[in-house]
Amino acid sequence: MKDNSIPYDDGARKIFLYTNGTEGNPSQALKDMLKYIEKSTAENITNQDIASVSELVNKVKKHKEVGINYMKSWEIEQMARNEGYSEGRNIGCKEGQKEMQEKMTKLTLLLSEAGRLDEMVKAAKDKEYLNSLLQEFNL
Repeated sequence: MKDNSIPYDDGARKIFLYTNGTEGNPSQALKDMLKYIEKSTAENITNQDIASVSELVNKVKKHKEVGINYMKSWEIEQMARNEGYSEGRNIGCKEGQKEMQEKMTKLTLLLSEAGRLDEMVKAAKDKEYLNSLLQEFNL
């Protein structure tokens, strides 16, 4: 849905890439990168750029904290989706889903900024605790 009443121009250019797309005339390097992104295996590392990306990804994966924070974030996002679907069904419209997802996104950011990452996981598992956090942050 587009709302033209709100001016917004950040200068960003968005490009959507589909790993199995057929439109346009992408370079072989881009095709190779998309193939690697789709399936990150050694046989798909076909040039130095992809090797550099693969090396960086492997370094990041080795850091325990990165994995923990990713999983916490994933759990919160999954819970937001589930909560949004539930709330949306209760009021019979998609606006409820969107509203709950926005609340969960704001809550995740606020808890992260406050260094309260452990509470994100607790909220993902405990609906009453989630509701208390939503109230605490006036969401």
